[in-house]
Amino acid sequence: MNALKQNYGLLLVLVAFLSPSSLASVTVSLDEPNWSFTLKQPLGDTARPRVNRQEGEFFSQVQKDLDAQNYTAVITAFDAFAKAQEQISPMLHEMMGQVFLSAKQNEQAKQHFLAALKKGPSMPAAQRGLSMIYMLEQNYAKAREHLSQALILGMTDSQMYGQLGYLNLQLEHPRSAIAAYQNAMMLDIDNNQWKQGLLFALIASDALPQARSLADEMLAAQPDDRRLWLQRSQIAMKAGDDVTAISSLETAVSLGEKNVANLVMLTKLHVRSGSPHRAVTLLKTHAGSLLASGKDGSDAILSIGNWLVANQDWQNLSVLVEVSDSHSEAFSSASKAALNVMKANLAMAKQQITNAQKYLLSALKTSPANGDALLTLAGLLRQQNKDERAKMYYLRAEALPDYKTRAVLGRAQIAINQRSYAEALTLLRQVYKDNPSRNDLLSNIQSLENIVNNAS
Repeated sequence: MNALKQNYGLLLVLVAFLSPSSLASVTVSLDEPNWSFTLKQPLGDTARPRVNRQEGEFFSQVQKDLDAQNYTAVITAFDAFAKAQEQISPMLHEMMGQVFLSAKQNEQAKQHFLAALKKGPSMPAAQRGLSMIYMLEQNYAKAREHLSQALILGMTDSQMYGQLGYLNLQLEHPRSAIAAYQNAMMLDIDNNQWKQGLLFALIASDALPQARSLADEMLAAQPDDRRLWLQRSQIAMKAGDDVTAISSLETAVSLGEKNVANLVMLTKLHVRSGSPHRAVTLLKTHAGSLLASGKDGSDAILSIGNWLVANQDWQNLSVLVEVSDSHSEAFSSASKAALNVMKANLAMAKQQITNAQKYLLSALKTSPANGDALLTLAGLLRQQNKDERAKMYYLRAEALPDYKTRAVLGRAQIAINQRSYAEALTLLRQVYKDNPSRNDLLSNIQSLENIVNNAS
Protein backbone atom coordinates (compact mmCIF):
# COMPACT_ATOMS: atom_id res chain seq x y z
CA MET A 1 0.00 0.00 0.00
CA ASN A 2 2.96 2.38 0.61
CA ALA A 3 4.05 1.86 -3.00
CA LEU A 4 0.62 2.87 -4.18
CA LYS A 5 0.73 6.11 -2.17
CA GLN A 6 4.04 7.03 -3.85
CA ASN A 7 2.50 6.43 -7.28
CA TYR A 8 -0.49 8.55 -6.30
CA GLY A 9 1.81 11.48 -5.53
CA LEU A 10 3.59 11.11 -8.85
CA LEU A 11 0.34 11.20 -10.78
CA LEU A 12 -0.61 14.47 -9.13
CA VAL A 13 2.60 16.10 -10.36
CA LEU A 14 2.06 14.83 -13.88
CA VAL A 15 -1.48 16.16 -14.06
CA ALA A 16 -0.62 19.57 -12.69
CA PHE A 17 2.45 20.53 -14.68
CA LEU A 18 2.35 18.89 -18.08
CA SER A 19 1.33 22.09 -19.88
CA PRO A 20 3.04 23.42 -23.04
CA SER A 21 5.22 26.53 -22.77
CA SER A 22 5.49 29.32 -25.35
CA LEU A 23 8.50 30.91 -23.70
CA ALA A 24 11.21 28.73 -25.22
CA SER A 25 11.60 30.49 -28.58
CA VAL A 26 11.85 34.25 -29.02
CA THR A 27 12.97 36.35 -31.98
CA VAL A 28 13.61 40.03 -32.73
CA SER A 29 11.26 41.89 -35.05
CA LEU A 30 13.18 44.42 -37.11
CA ASP A 31 11.81 46.70 -39.80
CA GLU A 32 13.62 46.68 -43.13
CA PRO A 33 15.84 49.75 -43.57
CA ASN A 34 15.04 52.25 -46.29
CA TRP A 35 17.56 51.04 -48.84
CA SER A 36 18.25 53.55 -51.62
CA PHE A 37 20.43 53.27 -54.70
CA THR A 38 21.35 55.86 -57.29
CA LEU A 39 22.70 55.85 -60.82
CA LYS A 40 25.89 57.92 -61.08
CA GLN A 41 26.21 57.61 -64.83
CA PRO A 42 26.43 61.00 -66.62
CA LEU A 43 23.89 61.24 -69.41
CA GLY A 44 24.92 62.24 -72.90
CA ASP A 45 28.66 63.03 -72.70
CA THR A 46 30.11 59.52 -73.03
CA ALA A 47 27.75 58.61 -75.86
CA ARG A 48 28.76 61.01 -78.62
CA PRO A 49 31.73 59.13 -80.17
CA ARG A 50 29.41 56.17 -80.92
CA VAL A 51 26.52 57.98 -82.64
CA ASN A 52 25.90 59.40 -86.11
CA ARG A 53 25.84 63.10 -87.00
CA GLN A 54 22.09 63.55 -86.45
CA GLU A 55 22.20 61.90 -83.03
CA GLY A 56 25.28 63.95 -82.16
CA GLU A 57 23.31 67.10 -82.92
CA PHE A 58 20.42 65.77 -80.82
CA PHE A 59 22.76 65.22 -77.87
CA SER A 60 24.02 68.78 -78.17
CA GLN A 61 20.42 70.05 -78.35
CA VAL A 62 19.33 68.34 -75.11
CA GLN A 63 22.56 68.63 -73.12
CA LYS A 64 21.41 71.67 -71.12
CA ASP A 65 18.16 69.92 -70.20
CA LEU A 66 20.12 66.81 -69.22
CA ASP A 67 22.40 68.87 -67.01
CA ALA A 68 19.36 70.58 -65.47
CA GLN A 69 17.60 67.19 -65.00
CA ASN A 70 14.71 68.50 -67.07
CA TYR A 71 13.80 65.01 -68.22
CA THR A 72 10.34 65.92 -69.52
CA ALA A 73 11.92 68.30 -72.02
CA VAL A 74 14.44 65.65 -73.11
CA ILE A 75 11.66 63.08 -73.63
CA THR A 76 9.61 65.57 -75.68
CA ALA A 77 12.64 66.38 -77.84
CA PHE A 78 13.40 62.69 -78.33
CA ASP A 79 9.86 61.88 -79.44
CA ALA A 80 10.09 64.56 -82.12
CA PHE A 81 13.61 63.45 -83.15
CA ALA A 82 12.76 59.72 -83.34
CA LYS A 83 9.88 60.30 -85.78
CA ALA A 84 12.34 61.53 -88.40
CA GLN A 85 14.79 58.62 -87.98
CA GLU A 86 14.72 55.22 -89.63
CA GLN A 87 16.53 53.69 -86.67
CA ILE A 88 17.95 54.64 -83.28
CA SER A 89 21.47 53.68 -82.23
CA PRO A 90 22.06 51.43 -79.19
CA MET A 91 23.78 54.33 -77.43
CA LEU A 92 20.76 56.65 -77.83
CA HIS A 93 18.45 53.86 -76.60
CA GLU A 94 20.74 53.46 -73.61
CA MET A 95 20.70 57.18 -72.85
CA MET A 96 16.94 57.43 -73.18
CA GLY A 97 16.57 54.40 -70.94
CA GLN A 98 18.45 56.33 -68.29
CA VAL A 99 16.35 59.43 -68.91
CA PHE A 100 13.07 57.52 -68.56
CA LEU A 101 14.42 55.75 -65.45
CA SER A 102 15.37 59.09 -63.90
CA ALA A 103 11.85 60.32 -64.76
CA LYS A 104 10.43 57.25 -62.97
CA GLN A 105 8.84 55.95 -66.17
CA ASN A 106 10.23 52.49 -65.68
CA GLU A 107 8.37 50.55 -68.38
CA GLN A 108 9.55 52.93 -71.11
CA ALA A 109 13.05 52.82 -69.64
CA LYS A 110 13.03 49.02 -69.77
CA GLN A 111 12.05 49.01 -73.46
CA HIS A 112 14.93 51.33 -74.36
CA PHE A 113 17.48 49.32 -72.35
CA LEU A 114 16.32 46.06 -73.94
CA ALA A 115 16.51 47.67 -77.41
CA ALA A 116 20.05 48.85 -76.67
CA LEU A 117 21.20 45.41 -75.52
CA LYS A 118 19.56 43.69 -78.49
CA LYS A 119 21.79 45.71 -80.81
CA GLY A 120 24.84 45.92 -78.53
CA PRO A 121 25.06 43.44 -75.61
CA SER A 122 28.30 44.95 -74.26
CA MET A 123 26.66 48.05 -72.83
CA PRO A 124 27.21 48.21 -69.06
CA ALA A 125 24.97 51.24 -68.44
CA ALA A 126 22.01 49.46 -70.06
CA GLN A 127 22.71 46.33 -68.02
CA ARG A 128 22.85 48.40 -64.86
CA GLY A 129 19.68 50.31 -65.72
CA LEU A 130 17.77 47.07 -66.28
CA SER A 131 19.07 45.78 -62.98
CA MET A 132 17.67 48.83 -61.22
CA ILE A 133 14.25 48.37 -62.86
CA TYR A 134 14.05 44.67 -62.03
CA MET A 135 15.07 45.44 -58.47
CA LEU A 136 12.24 47.97 -58.16
CA GLU A 137 9.91 45.25 -59.51
CA GLN A 138 11.32 42.90 -56.83
CA ASN A 139 12.50 40.50 -59.53
CA TYR A 140 15.77 40.07 -57.66
CA ALA A 141 17.17 37.17 -59.70
CA LYS A 142 16.83 39.13 -62.95
CA ALA A 143 18.23 42.23 -61.27
CA ARG A 144 21.34 40.38 -60.10
CA GLU A 145 21.82 38.81 -63.54
CA HIS A 146 22.01 42.22 -65.24
CA LEU A 147 24.02 43.84 -62.45
CA SER A 148 26.60 41.06 -62.65
CA GLN A 149 26.89 41.67 -66.39
CA ALA A 150 27.50 45.37 -65.77
CA LEU A 151 30.29 44.51 -63.32
CA ILE A 152 31.82 42.01 -65.75
CA LEU A 153 31.82 44.75 -68.39
CA GLY A 154 33.94 46.90 -66.09
CA MET A 155 31.44 49.32 -64.53
CA THR A 156 32.19 49.52 -60.82
CA ASP A 157 31.32 51.93 -58.03
CA SER A 158 30.16 51.63 -54.42
CA GLN A 159 26.50 51.87 -55.42
CA MET A 160 26.80 48.82 -57.66
CA TYR A 161 28.49 46.70 -55.01
CA GLY A 162 25.97 47.90 -52.44
CA GLN A 163 23.12 46.99 -54.77
CA LEU A 164 24.70 43.57 -55.34
CA GLY A 165 24.90 43.06 -51.58
CA TYR A 166 21.23 43.98 -51.21
CA LEU A 167 20.20 41.61 -54.02
CA ASN A 168 22.19 38.74 -52.50
CA LEU A 169 20.47 39.36 -49.16
CA GLN A 170 17.05 39.32 -50.81
CA LEU A 171 17.96 36.08 -52.60
CA GLU A 172 19.13 34.57 -49.29
CA HIS A 173 22.81 34.43 -50.15
CA PRO A 174 24.17 36.29 -47.10
CA ARG A 175 27.79 35.14 -47.49
CA SER A 176 27.93 36.59 -51.01
CA ALA A 177 26.26 39.73 -49.66
CA ILE A 178 29.10 40.11 -47.13
CA ALA A 179 31.72 40.24 -49.90
CA ALA A 180 29.67 42.72 -51.95
CA TYR A 181 29.13 45.09 -49.01
CA GLN A 182 32.80 44.90 -48.07
CA ASN A 183 33.70 45.97 -51.61
CA ALA A 184 31.19 48.82 -51.38
CA MET A 185 32.76 49.96 -48.11
CA MET A 186 36.25 49.89 -49.62
CA LEU A 187 35.05 52.45 -52.15
CA ASP A 188 32.89 54.46 -49.72
CA ILE A 189 33.92 53.66 -46.16
CA ASP A 190 31.73 56.29 -44.48
CA ASN A 191 28.48 55.14 -46.10
CA ASN A 192 26.29 54.00 -43.22
CA GLN A 193 23.96 52.10 -45.55
CA TRP A 194 26.76 49.74 -46.55
CA LYS A 195 27.61 49.15 -42.89
CA GLN A 196 23.96 48.42 -42.15
CA GLY A 197 23.77 46.02 -45.07
CA LEU A 198 26.97 44.29 -43.98
CA LEU A 199 25.57 43.93 -40.47
CA PHE A 200 22.40 42.32 -41.84
CA ALA A 201 24.50 39.94 -43.94
CA LEU A 202 26.78 38.98 -41.04
CA ILE A 203 23.79 38.24 -38.79
CA ALA A 204 22.02 36.24 -41.52
CA SER A 205 25.15 34.13 -42.14
CA ASP A 206 25.68 33.53 -38.38
CA ALA A 207 29.03 35.30 -38.41
CA LEU A 208 28.20 36.43 -34.88
CA PRO A 209 31.59 37.64 -33.53
CA GLN A 210 32.08 39.84 -36.61
CA ALA A 211 28.48 41.05 -36.40
CA ARG A 212 28.86 41.92 -32.70
CA SER A 213 32.10 43.79 -33.39
CA LEU A 214 30.53 45.80 -36.23
CA ALA A 215 27.39 46.56 -34.20
CA ASP A 216 29.49 47.84 -31.28
CA GLU A 217 31.54 49.98 -33.66
CA MET A 218 28.40 51.49 -35.17
CA LEU A 219 26.86 52.05 -31.73
CA ALA A 220 29.96 53.92 -30.60
CA ALA A 221 29.20 56.43 -33.37
CA GLN A 222 25.39 56.28 -33.04
CA PRO A 223 24.52 55.38 -29.42
CA ASP A 224 20.89 56.51 -29.81
CA ASP A 225 20.09 54.30 -32.80
CA ARG A 226 17.28 51.97 -31.68
CA ARG A 227 17.73 49.71 -34.73
CA LEU A 228 21.34 49.02 -33.80
CA TRP A 229 20.38 48.10 -30.24
CA LEU A 230 17.75 45.72 -31.62
CA GLN A 231 20.33 44.15 -33.90
CA ARG A 232 22.75 43.82 -31.00
CA SER A 233 20.00 41.98 -29.13
CA GLN A 234 19.37 39.76 -32.14
CA ILE A 235 23.06 38.85 -32.31
CA ALA A 236 23.14 38.07 -28.60
CA MET A 237 20.09 35.81 -28.81
CA LYS A 238 21.61 33.89 -31.71
CA ALA A 239 24.70 33.42 -29.54
CA GLY A 240 22.59 32.26 -26.59
CA ASP A 241 23.52 35.32 -24.52
CA ASP A 242 20.21 36.28 -22.89
CA VAL A 243 21.83 38.82 -20.55
CA THR A 244 23.20 40.94 -23.41
CA ALA A 245 19.99 40.44 -25.39
CA ILE A 246 17.94 41.78 -22.48
CA SER A 247 20.20 44.76 -21.79
CA SER A 248 20.23 45.70 -25.49
CA LEU A 249 16.46 45.43 -25.78
CA GLU A 250 15.98 47.42 -22.59
CA THR A 251 18.13 50.17 -24.10
CA ALA A 252 16.05 50.10 -27.28
CA VAL A 253 12.85 50.39 -25.22
CA SER A 254 14.33 53.32 -23.27
CA LEU A 255 15.02 54.98 -26.64
CA GLY A 256 11.36 54.65 -27.62
CA GLU A 257 11.06 51.16 -29.16
CA LYS A 258 7.34 50.35 -29.23
CA ASN A 259 7.13 47.39 -31.59
CA VAL A 260 4.70 44.99 -29.92
CA ALA A 261 6.62 41.87 -30.96
CA ASN A 262 9.81 43.23 -29.40
CA LEU A 263 8.09 44.23 -26.17
CA VAL A 264 6.58 40.76 -25.95
CA MET A 265 9.95 39.20 -26.64
CA LEU A 266 11.59 41.24 -23.89
CA THR A 267 9.00 40.11 -21.35
CA LYS A 268 9.54 36.48 -22.36
CA LEU A 269 13.30 36.86 -22.08
CA HIS A 270 12.91 38.27 -18.58
CA VAL A 271 10.70 35.34 -17.56
CA ARG A 272 13.06 32.83 -19.11
CA SER A 273 16.02 34.45 -17.34
CA GLY A 274 14.38 34.43 -13.93
CA SER A 275 13.16 38.00 -13.61
CA PRO A 276 9.36 37.67 -13.88
CA HIS A 277 8.81 40.83 -11.82
CA ARG A 278 10.43 42.94 -14.55
CA ALA A 279 8.37 41.10 -17.18
CA VAL A 280 5.15 41.91 -15.34
CA THR A 281 6.27 45.54 -14.87
CA LEU A 282 6.83 45.85 -18.63
CA LEU A 283 3.42 44.34 -19.34
CA LYS A 284 1.85 46.76 -16.88
CA THR A 285 3.66 49.79 -18.36
CA HIS A 286 2.83 48.91 -21.96
CA ALA A 287 -0.52 47.16 -21.45
CA GLY A 288 -2.41 49.76 -23.47
CA SER A 289 -0.28 49.49 -26.62
CA LEU A 290 0.13 45.73 -26.28
CA LEU A 291 -3.57 45.05 -26.04
CA ALA A 292 -4.41 47.62 -28.70
CA SER A 293 -2.29 45.55 -31.09
CA GLY A 294 -4.73 42.66 -30.88
CA LYS A 295 -4.09 38.98 -30.30
CA ASP A 296 -0.30 39.15 -29.89
CA GLY A 297 -0.56 41.41 -26.86
CA SER A 298 -3.25 39.40 -25.07
CA ASP A 299 -1.46 36.13 -25.92
CA ALA A 300 1.73 37.47 -24.31
CA ILE A 301 -0.10 38.40 -21.11
CA LEU A 302 -1.81 35.01 -20.98
CA SER A 303 1.32 32.97 -21.74
CA ILE A 304 3.29 34.74 -19.02
CA GLY A 305 0.31 34.41 -16.68
CA ASN A 306 0.30 30.65 -17.30
CA TRP A 307 4.02 30.53 -16.55
CA LEU A 308 3.42 32.35 -13.28
CA VAL A 309 0.67 29.87 -12.40
CA ALA A 310 2.93 26.90 -13.15
CA ASN A 311 5.65 28.42 -10.96
CA GLN A 312 3.17 29.44 -8.25
CA ASP A 313 4.32 33.07 -8.39
CA TRP A 314 1.09 34.41 -6.96
CA GLN A 315 2.39 37.90 -6.16
CA ASN A 316 3.31 38.71 -9.76
CA LEU A 317 0.22 36.92 -11.05
CA SER A 318 -1.93 39.14 -8.85
CA VAL A 319 -0.40 42.25 -10.47
CA LEU A 320 -0.89 40.80 -13.95
CA VAL A 321 -4.53 39.94 -13.24
CA GLU A 322 -5.14 43.48 -11.96
CA VAL A 323 -3.60 44.96 -15.11
CA SER A 324 -5.67 42.66 -17.32
CA ASP A 325 -8.89 43.54 -15.51
CA SER A 326 -8.24 47.24 -16.08
CA HIS A 327 -8.08 46.55 -19.83
CA SER A 328 -10.74 43.82 -19.99
CA GLU A 329 -12.46 45.44 -22.98
CA ALA A 330 -9.38 44.65 -25.11
CA PHE A 331 -9.64 40.88 -24.56
CA SER A 332 -11.56 38.62 -26.90
CA SER A 333 -14.11 36.15 -25.52
CA ALA A 334 -11.59 33.31 -25.70
CA SER A 335 -8.93 35.44 -24.01
CA LYS A 336 -11.35 36.45 -21.26
CA ALA A 337 -12.01 32.76 -20.63
CA ALA A 338 -8.26 32.11 -20.33
CA LEU A 339 -8.00 35.12 -18.01
CA ASN A 340 -10.70 33.64 -15.80
CA VAL A 341 -8.65 30.43 -15.53
CA MET A 342 -5.73 32.53 -14.30
CA LYS A 343 -8.01 34.20 -11.75
CA ALA A 344 -9.25 30.80 -10.63
CA ASN A 345 -5.70 29.60 -9.99
CA LEU A 346 -5.00 32.75 -8.00
CA ALA A 347 -8.19 32.26 -5.99
CA MET A 348 -7.25 28.64 -5.25
CA ALA A 349 -3.85 29.78 -3.99
CA LYS A 350 -5.72 32.04 -1.55
CA GLN A 351 -8.03 29.15 -0.58
CA GLN A 352 -10.98 31.00 -2.11
CA ILE A 353 -12.52 27.84 -3.54
CA THR A 354 -15.97 29.28 -4.21
CA ASN A 355 -14.50 32.17 -6.21
CA ALA A 356 -12.23 29.77 -8.11
CA GLN A 357 -15.17 27.61 -9.11
CA LYS A 358 -17.13 30.69 -10.18
CA TYR A 359 -14.27 31.86 -12.45
CA LEU A 360 -13.91 28.41 -14.02
CA LEU A 361 -17.61 28.02 -14.72
CA SER A 362 -17.65 31.51 -16.23
CA ALA A 363 -14.71 30.55 -18.45
CA LEU A 364 -16.50 27.43 -19.67
CA LYS A 365 -19.71 29.35 -20.31
CA THR A 366 -17.76 31.71 -22.58
CA SER A 367 -15.52 29.04 -24.08
CA PRO A 368 -16.84 25.49 -23.60
CA ALA A 369 -13.77 23.95 -25.22
CA ASN A 370 -11.23 25.67 -22.97
CA GLY A 371 -9.09 22.71 -21.96
CA ASP A 372 -7.31 24.53 -19.15
CA ALA A 373 -10.63 25.45 -17.54
CA LEU A 374 -11.92 21.88 -17.88
CA LEU A 375 -8.82 20.33 -16.32
CA THR A 376 -8.56 22.93 -13.56
CA LEU A 377 -12.22 22.56 -12.61
CA ALA A 378 -11.94 18.77 -12.71
CA GLY A 379 -8.90 18.92 -10.45
CA LEU A 380 -10.67 21.25 -8.04
CA LEU A 381 -13.69 18.97 -7.84
CA ARG A 382 -11.44 15.95 -7.34
CA GLN A 383 -9.79 17.65 -4.37
CA GLN A 384 -13.27 18.14 -2.92
CA ASN A 385 -13.96 14.41 -3.41
CA LYS A 386 -16.65 15.21 -5.97
CA ASP A 387 -15.34 12.46 -8.18
CA GLU A 388 -18.32 11.92 -10.48
CA ARG A 389 -18.55 15.59 -11.39
CA ALA A 390 -14.77 15.70 -11.86
CA LYS A 391 -14.99 12.71 -14.24
CA MET A 392 -17.50 14.58 -16.37
CA TYR A 393 -15.08 17.47 -16.94
CA TYR A 394 -12.14 15.11 -17.53
CA LEU A 395 -14.16 13.31 -20.21
CA ARG A 396 -14.93 16.63 -21.91
CA ALA A 397 -11.22 17.50 -21.87
CA GLU A 398 -10.35 14.12 -23.40
CA ALA A 399 -12.11 15.19 -26.57
CA LEU A 400 -9.45 17.90 -27.03
CA PRO A 401 -6.24 16.40 -28.51
CA ASP A 402 -3.89 18.76 -26.64
CA TYR A 403 -5.48 17.87 -23.31
CA LYS A 404 -6.29 14.20 -23.75
CA THR A 405 -3.25 12.80 -21.92
CA ARG A 406 -3.72 14.97 -18.86
CA ALA A 407 -7.45 14.25 -18.79
CA VAL A 408 -6.92 10.48 -18.88
CA LEU A 409 -4.31 10.78 -16.12
CA GLY A 410 -6.86 12.74 -14.10
CA ARG A 411 -9.40 9.95 -14.48
CA ALA A 412 -6.72 7.44 -13.49
CA GLN A 413 -6.14 9.50 -10.36
CA ILE A 414 -9.82 9.32 -9.49
CA ALA A 415 -9.82 5.55 -10.05
CA ILE A 416 -6.88 5.23 -7.63
CA ASN A 417 -8.72 7.38 -5.09
CA GLN A 418 -11.71 5.07 -5.43
CA ARG A 419 -9.45 1.97 -5.28
CA SER A 420 -10.63 0.97 -8.74
CA TYR A 421 -7.13 -0.25 -9.54
CA ALA A 422 -8.02 -2.27 -12.62
CA GLU A 423 -9.65 0.79 -14.19
CA ALA A 424 -6.65 2.95 -13.27
CA LEU A 425 -4.31 0.36 -14.82
CA THR A 426 -6.32 0.34 -18.06
CA LEU A 427 -6.19 4.14 -18.24
CA LEU A 428 -2.44 4.32 -17.61
CA ARG A 429 -1.79 1.65 -20.23
CA GLN A 430 -3.84 3.74 -22.66
CA VAL A 431 -1.70 6.82 -21.94
CA TYR A 432 1.52 4.83 -22.36
CA LYS A 433 0.30 3.34 -25.64
CA ASP A 434 -0.44 6.81 -26.98
CA ASN A 435 2.83 8.21 -25.55
CA PRO A 436 5.48 5.44 -25.70
CA SER A 437 8.20 7.87 -24.63
CA ARG A 438 6.50 8.33 -21.24
CA ASN A 439 8.77 5.93 -19.38
CA ASP A 440 7.91 7.73 -16.14
CA LEU A 441 4.58 5.88 -16.17
CA LEU A 442 6.13 2.41 -16.12
CA SER A 443 6.65 2.29 -12.35
CA ASN A 444 3.02 3.34 -11.79
CA ILE A 445 1.81 0.68 -14.20
CA GLN A 446 3.97 -1.99 -12.55
CA SER A 447 2.69 -1.10 -9.06
CA LEU A 448 -0.91 -1.24 -10.22
CA GLU A 449 -0.30 -4.57 -11.99
CA ASN A 450 1.05 -5.99 -8.74
CA ILE A 451 -1.99 -4.80 -6.80
CA VAL A 452 -4.46 -6.13 -9.39
CA ASN A 453 -2.67 -9.48 -9.62
CA ASN A 454 -2.51 -9.89 -5.83
CA ALA A 455 -6.19 -9.10 -5.53
CA SER A 456 -7.25 -11.74 -8.07
